[in-house]
Amino acid sequence: MKNKTAQLFPLAVILLFFGFFFYYFFNLNRFHLLYLEQSQLFLFQDKYWANLLSKPAGVSHYLAAFVTQFFVSPLVAALVVTAIGVTLFALSYSLFSKFGFVAPIAALIWPLLHLAILNPVQNHIALSVGFMLSLLSVLLFFALKESRWQIWLAATGLPFLIFACGITGFLATIIMTGHYLIQRKFFPALVIITVSTLTPLLLAKFYYLYPLKSVYAAPFQFPVTTELLIAVIAGTLIFSIIIWASPFSSNYFSPTHPKRIIILNTIAFITLISVVAGIVRFRYDPKTEQILAIDHAAQEGNWSKVLTLSEKYPGNNRLVLYYTNMALYQTGQLGNRMFDFRQQGTQGLWLNWERDGVAPLFGAEIYYHLNYINEAYRWAFEAMMAKGPSPRLLKRLAVTSIINGDYQVADKYLNILDQTLFYDDWAKEKRKLTHSPELASNDVEIGQKRKMKIHHDFIAIENTKDIGLIPLLQSQPNNRMAFEYLMASFLLNKDLEHFTEYIGRLKDFGYREIPRHYEEALIAWMLTTKKEMTPEGYAIRQSTLDNFSRYYDLLKQNGRNPEKAKQMLANPFGNTFWYYLNFSNSSKN
Repeated sequence: MKNKTAQLFPLAVILLFFGFFFYYFFNLNRFHLLYLEQSQLFLFQDKYWANLLSKPAGVSHYLAAFVTQFFVSPLVAALVVTAIGVTLFALSYSLFSKFGFVAPIAALIWPLLHLAILNPVQNHIALSVGFMLSLLSVLLFFALKESRWQIWLAATGLPFLIFACGITGFLATIIMTGHYLIQRKFFPALVIITVSTLTPLLLAKFYYLYPLKSVYAAPFQFPVTTELLIAVIAGTLIFSIIIWASPFSSNYFSPTHPKRIIILNTIAFITLISVVAGIVRFRYDPKTEQILAIDHAAQEGNWSKVLTLSEKYPGNNRLVLYYTNMALYQTGQLGNRMFDFRQQGTQGLWLNWERDGVAPLFGAEIYYHLNYINEAYRWAFEAMMAKGPSPRLLKRLAVTSIINGDYQVADKYLNILDQTLFYDDWAKEKRKLTHSPELASNDVEIGQKRKMKIHHDFIAIENTKDIGLIPLLQSQPNNRMAFEYLMASFLLNKDLEHFTEYIGRLKDFGYREIPRHYEEALIAWMLTTKKEMTPEGYAIRQSTLDNFSRYYDLLKQNGRNPEKAKQMLANPFGNTFWYYLNFSNSSKN
């Protein structure tokens, strides 16, 4: 009975672990995995392979990119990531079994590290692939029976391993070195240490065009977090110690002592639970996952879902607010519900220019929807220069080029997408437009964008108060989004003077009534200037006037105590322009 328990308990734990593993990535990290697929590109071409081989840990990056291209579906992504975890476990368990170590739960060390590695959104699957190659090399090393062949494999194989998977190859170095030191075979240990140390130095000097720091660190992504570094070092040492100690402990933990095996597996189980809890607590980032879910919904044009997710987001985040305001416009609610969300000046309307690849990636979206096509192209192109090509960027560059009639440029990007597994059909459909200008003009999306083409040049300067919305509106008088974003920027800058200059254009865009926040701004302006500014053909609703009377009465009652007034007015009037005007920290005009 004890023997059966000793066998079934670890099996049940392992099955439960990988069940949780799949659930974790399928339900809690699905948008993280989708983002990974959208932020890299795998091409079936020799040039792509050669380019990756010219970079540190190129083989790991190549295999990782190949695997990541399948993350187009959350289900497939979770299955692939789980399969990598199972492979890491199988390799670890094979090594333990070779040395008679009887705690299979401990073989979950590398799947646990795999779990930790994939949590920060900037980390790539190349680390896990590198460890997998390293474990496979160690298994091959110990499969050789004769010591001379082991030494020969270590001396000749380690340089190729380190070339292929970078610093993760040092896992094999550590295990092999310890193996010989325990046996007091110092010469083979010295050979292994020398070869492993010299390989990155020689590669940095004669092969790579990268600094030594990057060669040693690959495939880690900078900046490397302290938590991840500690986890990798701890996992490597624990795993190595188990391998080194197994020959001495195999007799003590033999099948003839099932009670000892149960105790060992229990300790491993408790450790496993603690580590999993620690990873979920300190590595899982639900806020980032929610941001990526919002971005994904925006990419699909599901603006109602963007608003639903934004309302659930805890705290303040500029990117969330940026997509929220975009969704408010797309659903026709920007002028009525903008202050339902905590605005931060014009920072929530567009993103600042940063040469980091991330800001241009997300920041290009607003320009495309504003029909500011040249800027959308520029931001997408800069993002590609900073982070490398990706399906998302190449598609945007191709479409903006087609809109501008730059068909040869569009074909250049479509030719790249032709070399992919999942985007070649999309590229073939878009190429029909590049070969037939008439067909391109009849395309719904392309045709709509071309109708509002910019007719005169003006300078676009990022990080300004209005990102060129005034000249954009002058060039495209029917651009409703440019108008609403310009009016929103006036409200968020508390610039009522310029706001009132443009309020008369409501009729040009077919508004049936004045949006609520515009009414609130007009009331504030008329109270201050004693001038009538209601646009001809419109009237401020009585409900808005009554609401202002209540707001103004409460404000006067607590006028001598601004902090008390702020608290008193927050609940009933926190979603009004008046509250933003009086109590927000953004600068006043």
